[in-house]
Amino acid sequence: MDEKFKFVTPMGDKYDTNYYGNGKYKRYYNPDTKRYRIFDNRNYTKIWMEFDYYKYTGGNVYIMSALLILLSNINGDSIVTRKDKHTRKRLAIGSKKELAELLHINYNSGSGREKLKKLFDLNILFEAKITVNKDIKLSRFYLNPLIGMQNQGISLDCYMNFRDVIKPELTARSIENLDNHVIEEYETFKLIPPDMQEEV
Repeated sequence: MDEKFKFVTPMGDKYDTNYYGNGKYKRYYNPDTKRYRIFDNRNYTKIWMEFDYYKYTGGNVYIMSALLILLSNINGDSIVTRKDKHTRKRLAIGSKKELAELLHINYNSGSGREKLKKLFDLNILFEAKITVNKDIKLSRFYLNPLIGMQNQGISLDCYMNFRDVIKPELTARSIENLDNHVIEEYETFKLIPPDMQEEV
């Protein structure tokens, strides 16, 4: 290992910090936002410059167009949302029917549902089931962080949903750090539902 680069744990930080030998530290986990920088040297836009989207989708024009819509409608936790015309807030999409509407798919047709199913088969989307007020059952749809992210860090919920899918792309240290944060935050790998809506 290059002696100019080594791992350290300053200020009681148990992990997540790199020291570059020139007095500069870089932390990968933000305890305030509870997000972790899974990729350090990638350009942070809504898409990854290094990701081969054409290859991943098999050149499917429908999937490519769906990706653009999804990337334009995720929040900071990678949850697919829609804009409410009345409240001017972005609401988390709560059903596959709402998801189909966002993607301009006819949910009542067999071919439409097959198109929607392909997004889940390709691990582009993950559906998390939640219960609100003890009896209202809803879904939350997460976009695979390898496809794109809204900001520089992955939320712990999103990581739990896509752990097996994105694990081959992460370093062993990142996986260990993220697993530790999940255990510390939730004491389990069970999904904890996020807030239902956020301001635009």
